[in-house]
Amino acid sequence: MSSLLRDAENRKIIHGIKIGRHVNPISHLFFANDSLLFVRASKEEVEGVLEILSTYEVASGQKLNMDKSEVSFSRNIEQERKNMLQMKLSFKAVERHEKYLGLPTYIGSSKKQVFHNIQDRVWKKLKGWKGNFLSQAGREVLIKSIAHAIPTYAMHCFSIPNSILNGIEKMCRQFFWGQKGEERKLCWVAWEKLYVSKKEGGLGFRNMKIFNEALLAKQAWCILSNEDSFVARVLKGKYFPHTTLMEAKIQANASYTWRSIMGAREVLAKGVRKAVGNGSTVHNWKDPWIPNLPNFRTLEAWFSSVEVNEICNIPIPMFDRKDSWVWHYTKDGNYSVRSAYNLLTVEQKNDTASNSTTVSKVDWSMVWDAELPPKVKFFSWRAMKNAVAARYSLAKRAMPIDTTCPMCGNDVESALHMLIKCEEAKRIWRNAWVFDGRKKDASETIHKAVGMVGDYESALENSTLSSNPQQFESQWKPPVEGVIKINSDAATFGSNQVGLGAVMRDRVGDVVASTCLCLKGNYEVDVVEALAMRHALAISLESGFNRVCLKTDCLKLHHHLKKKTAPATAFGLIVHDILKLALQCQEYSSFVKRGGNRVAHELAKISSSFTELRVWMEEVPLGISDFVIVDLNALID
Repeated sequence: MSSLLRDAENRKIIHGIKIGRHVNPISHLFFANDSLLFVRASKEEVEGVLEILSTYEVASGQKLNMDKSEVSFSRNIEQERKNMLQMKLSFKAVERHEKYLGLPTYIGSSKKQVFHNIQDRVWKKLKGWKGNFLSQAGREVLIKSIAHAIPTYAMHCFSIPNSILNGIEKMCRQFFWGQKGEERKLCWVAWEKLYVSKKEGGLGFRNMKIFNEALLAKQAWCILSNEDSFVARVLKGKYFPHTTLMEAKIQANASYTWRSIMGAREVLAKGVRKAVGNGSTVHNWKDPWIPNLPNFRTLEAWFSSVEVNEICNIPIPMFDRKDSWVWHYTKDGNYSVRSAYNLLTVEQKNDTASNSTTVSKVDWSMVWDAELPPKVKFFSWRAMKNAVAARYSLAKRAMPIDTTCPMCGNDVESALHMLIKCEEAKRIWRNAWVFDGRKKDASETIHKAVGMVGDYESALENSTLSSNPQQFESQWKPPVEGVIKINSDAATFGSNQVGLGAVMRDRVGDVVASTCLCLKGNYEVDVVEALAMRHALAISLESGFNRVCLKTDCLKLHHHLKKKTAPATAFGLIVHDILKLALQCQEYSSFVKRGGNRVAHELAKISSSFTELRVWMEEVPLGISDFVIVDLNALID
């Protein structure tokens, strides 16, 4: 159908909609099972569309569903022509398509009214759950997996009004603390403190506003990093035809979707930078391109010593590769909502840190990583947060109550006293005594608790799946006949230097070549490992070895070589070079543990002893031969 429509458009039978002077006309958009067609409101073009649909039906064997088909007209079409065209099409006429794929197609002045249905959907979900039968651990799971997920789809495209997001968070808060209807329940910990991750003492609930910004910034990233995509070409042609996304201004007639995306552009600016390939599109003084500098830009009209240092740490590719945009806060350079959300929450926490007088020194992993039922871990968290119904805690919240411990009567009932210091608590802590006035023998409760622990451990044992971890070489093994095995490794030195080492051996374990090189720079470990592999493969090709087996003890490098993927990062630039070099030879790569890579590692370590590149043919330098002999002896054993 797409080909038929394009052909009709080329032959001027139909004319698509033109949304800007720099945007080509759009005649159709296809989404899953739906098709949107745009033509002029004329008899000839409608007949052209009907002919195309008829041809498609005959060719495909599919039939157009007339009951689900609709037509809408622009406002300047007279009613008589609308009626005539509708009769030809036999489609249902609508004023506008209210929603498409669950999202509004038209947004007026009242944003709250448009998005209020999202809040209603969350409320219906929360209302339908029987909170009385759920522990707080269960409520946490439902909030994170369902209540927080409902608005996500709309958040990808629109900036949701704060009143709607606040309303959703209020409903989640009430559900979490067990509040129903108009009743009021104590919120023992401020909701804002629950945004913090579990390892920092919170519960990892989403800050909906920040999450909305991170999702919208993903759309901006897609436009920036993939300029050839259809949506990027359309939006660029309409809103910023003569500049870049990062420099574009918001026009007065911009759609709400575009305003939402542009509002999140500030998020993108916090972590996006250019990865230098051939350098042809990098503006030295204007673009963000220097890693580890504030805003990734130079601050003066000349380079300082610090800036020179950082620039020298950018690896130079051997082969031509275009400059590209990367997201600084992920390993692969691709923007992720999680990394942007974490970046924004850290910034917010730093902004409010001056107002906080307490710093948590608790190792919360001891709570959350314990092999205990979730509700037990939740109670432990509440106790450590002073969020249990101890009398002292209730009195602090303006409740008129005697703070004396009802069990021992000797001290104020704080959370610490109630659970640990009280003499009765040392025997066992009992809710029944406080709330029901019943006192049971401690041995009875202990026996019940031991039984529950046994049941839980049995359940854990039954649910544990047997795993078969992948086996890797832990000692050096010879290659097949006619193949040279290349082991490469890297070492880092404290004096802003890194070392590269490699050894090449044949079927019987004889060394055919070895090399080492010391470079100035402060690179990340994975980049240095890739540099070592690139150096080893280049030396191998120069020496005439083109049937090779590459071995590395860097699992990340192994995975990228195996999948033949090179991300737009410093690491990816070097991987790209390795893949280019590999085209010149017959090769395969695999991972080896450190024990099978010892010779290359020792070569990398001694590289700092030399001032220039060193290559040894059919031998290794003094002191390394012992490690070669160890590898050979291991084969005999």
